[in-house]
Amino acid sequence: MIDLTMPRRIFTVFTTVTRNGTKYMGERVKINAHNAGDAKQRVRDAGFEVNKHFEPEEAKE
Repeated sequence: MIDLTMPRRIFTVFTTVTRNGTKYMGERVKINAHNAGDAKQRVRDAGFEVNKHFEPEEAKE
């Protein structure tokens, strides 16, 4: 089943950047998503690498 409804929650996802074979903390990306797993997948689809040491957290507005 494909869910086409607009997500209502905003998550902050931490990314990672690889330089010279070493991974560094990247920028934080805010994204609309249904849940944390969906937020990580949407960030990956946008071309970022998700930091596996931090779980996405719901943004405080």
